[in-house]
Parts: sequence; C-alpha cells; structure tokens
Amino acid sequence: MSGKNRSKSRFYLLILSPVILLTVGAVLYYLFPGQKTITYYTDSDNIDFHSGDLIFRRGKSFVSQLVLLSDKQSQYSHVGMVIIRNNTPYVVHAVPGETENNEPEYVKLETIPEFLDVTKSADFAVYTLKNKYRNIGEKVAEKALDYFEQQIEFDASFNLEDNSRLYCTELIWCAYQSADINLIETYDKLKMPFYKDDFIYPSNLLNHPVFEKLYPN
Repeated sequence: MSGKNRSKSRFYLLILSPVILLTVGAVLYYLFPGQKTITYYTDSDNIDFHSGDLIFRRGKSFVSQLVLLSDKQSQYSHVGMVIIRNNTPYVVHAVPGETENNEPEYVKLETIPEFLDVTKSADFAVYTLKNKYRNIGEKVAEKALDYFEQQIEFDASFNLEDNSRLYCTELIWCAYQSADINLIETYDKLKMPFYKDDFIYPSNLLNHPVFEKLYPN
C-alpha cells in the first residue's frame, strides 16, 4: 500500500472511530441497561418483608439480558416470592443457569442476601400485598414453599399449560392461583427466535392491583 493510500485509510479510520465507539456503546447500554452494584446488606436489611411479597431483581446473566430486551415495560428480569420463617425472610424462586455440572435445576429457597448477591443482581424492587389482601400472603407463600419441597424442576420449555415444571413468573402465577387470585389477564409473547408461545413477563406482575411498591419508595 502506498503512503498516500495509508494516509487515506488512517483518515477514514479517524472519521469512523467515534461512530464505531458510539455504536458499540449504544449496543452495550441497550443490552446491559443500568448495571450497578446493589448494597443489599444496607437496603434490604431495612425492609419490612411479609410472606407473599414479590422481590424482583435485574439479573446480569445472558438469559436476564434477553428478558430485559423483550420486556420493555420493566427494568427487572427475574422474580421470587418472599416467605417468612423464624422471623427471617427467604425467597422461593425458579431460575436457570445456577447449578454446576449440568445438574437438574429445581425451585430454590434462598436468603435475601443470597438472592441479591452482586454476582447475580444489579438492582432490585419489592412489591407487597395491599392491606386488604395481606391475609392471603401466608397461603401463597406456603404454596411456593411446597414447590421447593417437591423439588419442582425449572421449566426450560416455558410451557404455561404444564405446571409440573415452573419458571420464575409462572411460579408466582400458580402460587397466587391457589388463593383464587389470577395475576394474569392477558399474556405476552416471548420475543425470541426459538420461542413464540404465551409468556409471563415480570412486568405482567408489577401493576396488578393487589400489590403496591414497598421498595424503592
């Protein structure tokens, strides 16, 4: 390449570099929105949790980013249900990708710090039952705990017609149905190439009238 052509190439590279950087930055921001380090040990320790509360988190995994890309109405990609045992809040939830050696993935029971571990979570929110519905909290939480004790597997097929396996929002939906509350009136479609059927997004749960936001205020 001649010196003239090399100079021209460098000139075009200088012109295009800001465009390339801006494009890459925009894609990363779009794919990984608002990632930050949460301080669950100061924030969640001051929350007055109740059985039946929903705790949402914005995950950092690849699957979490796919959910965030599809669900434009929510900044959270995963949800679990709070259950109080011996005055300690725990979270019952169904999540993929957190087992070793390709072991089966079952419904999990974790402490709040485990659920909000900074390796898995970038942010979180808590929605609690309004006072007039608070009496059902214990019942739905016990149902969620029953899924853990039965070792229900994670539903990797996202099939809402088969409750022998559950994914995160499906677990919440099924648990609340045990108290005759249907949290889902209309379903969305999972906007991914490999799946086109009905799907429950975190945003489908956020605005149901039985809940009110507890955290953040």
